[in-house]
Amino acid sequence: MLKHIPIGYKISDGKIEVDTEKARVIKKIFNDYLKGSSMKKIARDLTEIEFPNKTNKTNWYHGSIGRILEDRKYLGDEIYSQIIDEESFKEVEKRRKERNKKYARTKENPNRKEESVFMEKVICGECGEFYRKYITDVGKPEEKIVWKCHNHTYQRKMQCKNLILYERELEDRFIETVNSLLSRMWVLDRNKKEKPSRLNMGIRNLEERIKELEENGMYSSKELSSLIFKRARAYYDISKIDDYDYMTKKIKEGLRDKYRLIEFDGDLFKKIIGKMTVYKDGNIEVEFINGLILEKEYK
Repeated sequence: MLKHIPIGYKISDGKIEVDTEKARVIKKIFNDYLKGSSMKKIARDLTEIEFPNKTNKTNWYHGSIGRILEDRKYLGDEIYSQIIDEESFKEVEKRRKERNKKYARTKENPNRKEESVFMEKVICGECGEFYRKYITDVGKPEEKIVWKCHNHTYQRKMQCKNLILYERELEDRFIETVNSLLSRMWVLDRNKKEKPSRLNMGIRNLEERIKELEENGMYSSKELSSLIFKRARAYYDISKIDDYDYMTKKIKEGLRDKYRLIEFDGDLFKKIIGKMTVYKDGNIEVEFINGLILEKEYK
């Protein structure tokens, strides 16, 4: 089975197809958000009806809804059929930006300041929610910025017991991870498996054999089913290789002429980091925009 298939799709006869029931829920998520529902309410509604998420569990969170609303695969491409129209997708993007600005200003959150480069980049590995920024001892000499899971407390009760981190510690993790990458840049190319040109030739051979079997009426043959699956896998691999190469190029451009980071660079963080995932056991996974993951332990 192919990995990283968004909820709303499934593998059928070796092809990636729309999962009708789950696609209906994806559309409802977009529609409900456009009608004014918050991501937290949408997550709560799906949890209440026990609708299975991507991992077939029934617990939904604000962060998982957010990732659905920003997944461009739902617009359709050579691999995935379209589920969400472009106009609705753009309107959701617009409303999320407006809400984020309003959320940063709201009086209900006086201990939060302006949006940080870490906003919606740091994820709780225990419950899937985003980490949020909080200011302790506001206006006092000992004022500090901390980040904790958005589910840490709800109605004054502790919900998620994942780590609370100082912003400086997140910055240090980034610096350490980038320096680790700078010392072994070769890892950026280690995930490459095959050149797209060779894959394209392989696909042409698959297409010719599939056509031959279909013309001979061998629709139920095991070979045809196997070839159809291989074709789907090959198209998926091309998509991943192209995306990996493009993102890897952006990382290399960002790190060009850099030998070692001494201080935190917010612009570089935004350019090359996809997300940071924090786990209660002390591990922090740092994922670059091309999918490369480097772990750093928090102590």
